[in-house]
Amino acid sequence: MASIALFSFSSVSAQCAKTKAACCNKKSTVHHAARGENITARERRAITRQQQDVRLAKRIAKSDGYVSPPERRIIRQEKAQVSNTVYRAKTNNRSRY
Repeated sequence: MASIALFSFSSVSAQCAKTKAACCNKKSTVHHAARGENITARERRAITRQQQDVRLAKRIAKSDGYVSPPERRIIRQEKAQVSNTVYRAKTNNRSRY
């Protein structure tokens, strides 16, 4: 019985380690955009501020223990806005067509 409990505990800790490693290896959107020096300092600050707003929205949504569909929609829209801002900053507001 003790070996079963030990095995399940070790697998849970291994999952947490994998998750933590995956989180640590991720680079932020701003980091990727800035790496090639494609964006200006002002654009970088604006994108960072937008990402902070997304994190705050997530934190507020999770505060009551349940993320409702309207909250999910707001978070998804804010993430799309950040993505669009990064794209526009990297391409200098040029469009393909």
